[in-house]
Amino acid sequence: MPSNAHHHGRPLGALWVVLAACAAYAGSVGGAFLWDDINLVLENGRTHGLSHLPELLGLGDARFGFRMVRDLSYAIDYEIGGLAPPVYHLSNVLYHAITTWLVYRLAIRISGSGSAAFWAGMLFAVHPIHVDAVAYVSGRRDILSALFYLAGLLAFIRFRESGRWGWFGVAALAGVAGTLAKEMAATLPIAWFLYDTWVAAGTGGFVAGARRALARHWPLYGAGGALALAFVAYVVLAQGVTHGAGPYGDSWPIHVMSEVMILAHALKVLLVPVTLLVDYQGYLPPVSGLGDPRFLAGAAALLAVIGLSAWAFRRHRDGAFCMHWLWITYLPVMQIVPHPERFAEHYLYLPSVGAALLGGMFIARLVQARPGRYAVFAAAALCLVLLARTLDRVHDYRGPIPVLEEARRVNPDGMRILNNLALAYGESGDREKAIRMLSEAVRRVPGPLLTTNLARYLRDAGRLEEAEFWLLDAYARTPTDEDVLDLLGDTFLKRGKPADAERAWRELLAARPGSAAAWMGLGNLARAQGRLADAAAAYRRVTLADPGRVGAWNGLGIAMQGLGDMPGARAAFERGLALDATDGDAWNNLGVLRLRMGEPGAALDAFGRALAAPEVPPMAHLNMARLLVLGGRCAEAAAVLNRAGAALERVPRQALAQVAGEFVRACGPPPAAGALRSGG
Repeated sequence: MPSNAHHHGRPLGALWVVLAACAAYAGSVGGAFLWDDINLVLENGRTHGLSHLPELLGLGDARFGFRMVRDLSYAIDYEIGGLAPPVYHLSNVLYHAITTWLVYRLAIRISGSGSAAFWAGMLFAVHPIHVDAVAYVSGRRDILSALFYLAGLLAFIRFRESGRWGWFGVAALAGVAGTLAKEMAATLPIAWFLYDTWVAAGTGGFVAGARRALARHWPLYGAGGALALAFVAYVVLAQGVTHGAGPYGDSWPIHVMSEVMILAHALKVLLVPVTLLVDYQGYLPPVSGLGDPRFLAGAAALLAVIGLSAWAFRRHRDGAFCMHWLWITYLPVMQIVPHPERFAEHYLYLPSVGAALLGGMFIARLVQARPGRYAVFAAAALCLVLLARTLDRVHDYRGPIPVLEEARRVNPDGMRILNNLALAYGESGDREKAIRMLSEAVRRVPGPLLTTNLARYLRDAGRLEEAEFWLLDAYARTPTDEDVLDLLGDTFLKRGKPADAERAWRELLAARPGSAAAWMGLGNLARAQGRLADAAAAYRRVTLADPGRVGAWNGLGIAMQGLGDMPGARAAFERGLALDATDGDAWNNLGVLRLRMGEPGAALDAFGRALAAPEVPPMAHLNMARLLVLGGRCAEAAAVLNRAGAALERVPRQALAQVAGEFVRACGPPPAAGALRSGG
């Protein structure tokens, strides 16, 4: 048991563990944004610079952000490098390195051994269970929460040693910051109490030490515990992060037994990190009852840990502290309040500190024995094995396809894995592979999510009859699902069934009054039928319900242009471009409007921006070529048409014929663009 003396360790040892943390995750810096990164970073305007600080802090009309420290770190990254993924990934690596250094410092405090601190830091630095937090930008919540948690505990230890209340203030602020990064840090007051009891107990029993700790500092633990519980209640009730999830297996006894099984699995992947998954949905199904072997094995494992903890407290107080760390820090995700995500590897980032401390102290004891050099070689080999597994997993995280392909290998029937992998292939441009994967997945693991996305890709590929078949299947399973009804309405409209399309969107409005998707669909239907006033009214409803929807502003602009309201149409298009300056449809629509208003120069600029957009609307090629032909710039018009290539096959034949005729009259035979020639 350590004394209250200040233990500083060896600076070289601290340097080595920090370098190990950086080396293990250096490969993640070249990774892309994945999954939640899109919502939390790319599309979250609040994190785009420190100018949004009042919104991040919940001031004014903004909603209080329960993970504002994480979001603030994203805003700092944006100030440094905009939306460049390497900046965000590098920050994750640096935060992990700092956390590793804090693990080293805590090990010094707990064990008083530089050797134990070195090995604890090394184990934490290279453990592959951390890849889900460090190599994934959205995993920063866990890193920052652990960083401030450790800082808060170390500051509390300084307070206990020095009696200076300034250190307790630092500990409290660190606890608040950690909790505002992720709610798992709310257990910090329990860690304070555990350390205080461990120190105050001396050679006496745990109960006696706990009584002395409470008698001396009960206001601290009472206030800290009350604040932590209040924050957790706010997150659960006001923020609704549990999404109303019920008990696992739809039964509270099954829920409890399943959680025992999940806890045992968490312990297994922490100790033997061989089979790891990016998504555990469907991989840990609920147990069937008391006789389920998974429950019995889990219960046996947990009873062994509890017994070992009780034994360690009598003989090795430092080991007992670390064992208790495991369950204390895991407590917030123990499904006391059910959450849809039953288990994830990033849950173990903070609890793994206890495992690293235990491992470091165990290795240090082995090294002290004879012959110690063999223990050093064995420990170094263990760290190298863990590092190799981490490097391999970091390599998988370079993009969504490799990490999901690896996940499919481990969990071939994971519905969300199959769905997200198919979407990743679709977003990479391989739509046919996405369709094949979703078709195979639907046959193996039928579900509305897979069916709906399959129908979406079939619709986009022009296979409308197949899309309708699968959408009707999804509708039979989930008749009030917003995505299903919206896609069904759009597919009916494209198939020339306006009455069925309207019925689908009206059903969506009945299920979800005020649905922006439903009004958007009804606006598109009215516009297709030439009812421009009705279309404009529907689009206005969308802009009121969801003012950030660019497509609604485009639709409103087109309807108002058809009604002869040119200033209103221009304002609508420009509002859409203010939301997304790279929207090709908005620039193309604005170009058409400018041309009708007699502003050919402005129209030319708008069409140019449409052609430079990430997604170029096919009509933009024709509109630009027509404008160039009108200006007598035949060679430039021909170049635009040649670059269009196959895109011209997706525009109406009547429009192709009209532009071909204009080109022939002004410039001679059209260029060797098959679509344009066939249109002529």
